[in-house]
Amino acid sequence: MADSPGIDANLVQEHLQRLSGYFSGGGTAALVQTGLELGLFAAMRDAGPLTSGQLADRTGLHERWVREWLYQQTAAKVLDFVGEEPERFVLSREAAAVLLEEDSPAFMPMLRFFQQHMALSGEVTNAFRTGVGYSFDEGGDWRAAQNDLALGAGIDGPGSTESSRT
Repeated sequence: MADSPGIDANLVQEHLQRLSGYFSGGGTAALVQTGLELGLFAAMRDAGPLTSGQLADRTGLHERWVREWLYQQTAAKVLDFVGEEPERFVLSREAAAVLLEEDSPAFMPMLRFFQQHMALSGEVTNAFRTGVGYSFDEGGDWRAAQNDLALGAGIDGPGSTESSRT
């Protein structure tokens, strides 16, 4: 199709790269969420370099899945690889501030949005098919997540009050 008359192969390539980036980012975000839900990041905080076996032991999870998660998070530069024999991985203090420290100005509450958005994807698809929407309340705690984002940026979010900032 890219060789079809009237199709710009360079623009096709740009679309492929852009969309591949979106899907890659979505996959990484999903695995960051997995790490948060399973306590993988929390178990790595201030632990120093860990092997996949050590992290699996700390969390009670299967080592093979932990190893694959570590590889992906390292490839995405969320974690740092610090040694080959044995392979060891570390969560930097900076990454911990973004992922785990809710009182840090660097904390990223956007992760709540991702989880809620993914949970709603079927509802959104159904709304397109049927024309029937869903209530704001079915969307989960969006307002709290929006307020977290806004307060992190030093502004009032939707539905926030001065008392919610203290």
